[in-house]
This record gives sequence, structure tokens and C-alpha cells, in this order.
Amino acid sequence: MTTTPQWQQQPSAPMPTPPPLTRPWYRKKRVLIPAGLLVLAGIGGAFSDPAETAAPVAAPASSSAPATSPSSPAASPAASSAPSSTAATQPEESPAPEADPYAERFGAFATITQSGTGDSVIQLPAEAEAALVTATHKGSANFVLQTLDGSNQLDDLLVNEIGTYSGTVSYGLMGGEPTMLQITADGSWTVQIDPVTAAPVAPAQLSGAGDAVFKYEGGAAVAAVTHDGGANFVLQQSDGTWPSLLINEIGAYEGSVPLMAGPSLLLVKADGAWTIATS
Repeated sequence: MTTTPQWQQQPSAPMPTPPPLTRPWYRKKRVLIPAGLLVLAGIGGAFSDPAETAAPVAAPASSSAPATSPSSPAASPAASSAPSSTAATQPEESPAPEADPYAERFGAFATITQSGTGDSVIQLPAEAEAALVTATHKGSANFVLQTLDGSNQLDDLLVNEIGTYSGTVSYGLMGGEPTMLQITADGSWTVQIDPVTAAPVAPAQLSGAGDAVFKYEGGAAVAAVTHDGGANFVLQQSDGTWPSLLINEIGAYEGSVPLMAGPSLLLVKADGAWTIATS
């Protein structure tokens, strides 16, 4: 049997463990909340997107937005230029048409057309002091066209043929006051009275048969003329004054005559075919 030495003390009873110190709840939060924020900030910094961190760099771009606003006033001059472009699109006034020298000299009126058989008289309008008369006749005796003045006296003899007739003549080129056109015929006839402006323009190479009237609008020139007929052949040039007699022959003709510069009228009286070539 083992004996315990006298000098060994017996173990004393354990001291009671003091209760752990605790902090009030509000003291705990003061410590835990900042610590939590530090942890979250560290985690966020470690895993944040570089693009997101660059966001503050983009802030100056937003500050540059006002730089675009000054450009807005720059666009206003373009808007202000709209009226000028509108004004540019306004239709320009077309130049006034040139006056017709033939209408100025000889006047104008509505065409008169009549037909009949035998003798007749056509009343002329006051505006028809000068005109072209295109006539046809189908008969065997005299066919006469002449203008009369206000006293029914002869004003101008236009046509004096026997038998059939077809041609164009003129009256009033040198003035006068014709009021009526007298027709003497034994057959049927047609008459058309036109203003002088209706005359066709003579080309450089002109040909025809019988009586005719043309506008000549060329310069001073030489005309080579031929006629193949048996009766009178007459060529005149008139500018509204006394006509210039260029040719007055009986029968066939071939020759050259000078022409004055136009505008003027060429008056041909013939019973056959003729040609006029200017150069």
C-alpha cells in the first residue's frame, strides 16, 4: 500500500471560470460594420471590371457635350440661307418677244375666206389695209380682182387673167385705203385674205409657178432667176415703201439681179414656172 508523503499538498478544488466578457450590442456593431465594409471593399476591388473602373475617365466626355452646343448656332446660317435659295428658284421673267416687223408695218387681222360663182364684192375689215389674197378660178372668160376705196373707185388691180387661175397676190403695201374687194368671174372661185405676216419665208433655193409672195429675211445678195412662160414675168422687192422693180419681161427669162437686205417682200408675177436662187 502506497502512502502519500506528508509534504505533498492535496490538489485544491478548481476555481470557478469567470464568465466571458461581453460587449453591448451597439459596441459589437461599431466594430463589425467597419470590418465588414473593409472586407467587401477588398473583395470588390479584387474582382471589379476594369471598364467600370475607367468610368470616371469618361466623365470629361460628358463635360465635352457643351462643346457641341456652340455648333448649333453654326447651323443657323445654313437655315438663313434658305430664303436665298428660294429666291433663286423664283421663275425668271422671260424676255419680251421681238416685234414682228411685218405686223408692225402692215397690221394683223383674222383670215377671211369666201367662195362663189360669178361676180361678187367682199367687204374688207378696217384692219385689212394691207393683205395677201390667194385666189382660184375655174372659168373660160376674164377673171379680175381689184380693191376699191371708200368711194368705190379703183384702188389697186390685183389679177387680170383669162380662164383658170391660181396664185397669191398682195394689196396695200404702198398705202391706200381699200374697203372692198371686187371679183369679176364667169366661173366658180375661192378667195382667202390673210395678213402679210402669213407669207412664207423664202429659202435660199426658191421655186414655184404663177403669182406668189414671200418674206425675204436674208442680207444683201445676188439672185439668179429663171422663168419658163409665155406671158409677163415680173419680180419686185418691197420693204413697205415703193417697190423695187427687179425684172419685167415677156416670156422666158434667165438672169441675175441684186436683192436688198430684209426684212422685205418678194413679189412674183408669172404665168409659168420660175426659180430664184440667192447667194
